[in-house]
Amino acid sequence: MPSATTQHSHNQAAQNQQSYRAGDALSAAFELVATPALFGFFGWLIDRALGTKPLFALLLGIMTAIYAGWKAFHTYSERMARYDQALPSYRYEASYQEVGQRDVSQTEADHLGRTRALGHGEAEPEKEPAAMRGCG
Repeated sequence: MPSATTQHSHNQAAQNQQSYRAGDALSAAFELVATPALFGFFGWLIDRALGTKPLFALLLGIMTAIYAGWKAFHTYSERMARYDQALPSYRYEASYQEVGQRDVSQTEADHLGRTRALGHGEAEPEKEPAAMRGCG
């Protein structure tokens, strides 16, 4: 049975992790909203100084919004890939694929060889042995 100190440290670690995730979510939300707004404001200042209408405000705001969205997606994708690789099932599947890849590659090569030998897109189905015909 875990001691009270051990359980408290596990609870503290879980709380710290949740706090870290909340901070990440808040910073991502800030980047998606505030950064394009700030650059749009800078564009508005440029437009005002040059006498152009909302050209620079729109251009800077939209470009920054696209970049912020791309960055958020890219960061999320990397984080999920690292999370997936840490899962025990992922490591098992990866090792299974490494071992089975040689067999699959040989099977695919055999299929491709039969297909090319026949001169068309699909391999000829394997013929049933004469002893098996008419059974079942």
